[in-house]
Amino acid sequence: TRAEIFTGTDGVYELAAGVPHRSVEAVRVPDKERGVVARAGVSGGTWVDVWLPSLSADDGISRVAPIAHGGELLGLVVVTRSSQSSAFSDDDDRVLTELARQVGLALHNVQLDSALQASLRELQQTNVELQESRRRIVTAGDAERRKLERNLHDGAQQHLVAMAVKLRIAEDLIDEQ
Repeated sequence: TRAEIFTGTDGVYELAAGVPHRSVEAVRVPDKERGVVARAGVSGGTWVDVWLPSLSADDGISRVAPIAHGGELLGLVVVTRSSQSSAFSDDDDRVLTELARQVGLALHNVQLDSALQASLRELQQTNVELQESRRRIVTAGDAERRKLERNLHDGAQQHLVAMAVKLRIAEDLIDEQ
């Protein structure tokens, strides 16, 4: 009668998709319980009542499959049948387990892609900062070079020209005597 996928992080899992669509509150799984839920496998009945009471089905028979990757709980797959329907079979549980495994892999890949995109943005920002820093260093170096050229032109060159003139005068004086 109902199939839902909850996804999230940090113990808060919101309804990402559901048939039929309905509005439900986020499922909260405390830190200490996340590992238990992630490793539980497909569960139902009393287990759901104890560990995930917000997912207990008042209107039918529910099965919950944790979406996990690397021991991290990424979400939950919840399916519900009417109370008049037959109980879930082992084949049903295997299908739910495989579905949760594949969704877990997909969500993990999305997380990796998001992390990669964030790293790329950081590298691009660092590259921009390095280019700006290089530009400042080159500008500062050019300014110092121009300052040295100006000082040489205005200072040392003037003194050298003055000394050359004085030497010629001294030479002329020596030649006259």
